[in-house]
Amino acid sequence: MPEKKERIITPKITKSFSVYLREQEKTAATIESYQRSLTSLCNFLGNEPVTKRALISWKEALTQQYAPSSVNTMLAGINTFLSFMGWFDYKLKPLKIQRNLF
Repeated sequence: MPEKKERIITPKITKSFSVYLREQEKTAATIESYQRSLTSLCNFLGNEPVTKRALISWKEALTQQYAPSSVNTMLAGINTFLSFMGWFDYKLKPLKIQRNLF
């Protein structure tokens, strides 16, 4: 089985992602939110490569700190980044949010 190339997030990649978001005509607030999400992930990873296991661990850590809607906002930013990188197999599922019916 061939080895996968390590998936490392570099400053050059984060800058390219910001350019991509502007080219996609995302709002300034969306770009800022997605960049914050990416910074959070990078801080969590340290110098480690992106793996599905690491992404799931990051998602679990977020659920301990934030409301589900906030976690889903961060996941949307990271999933956009993962799509941008072509790392479709690493995309994360959003949390299910239960609504109160009363």
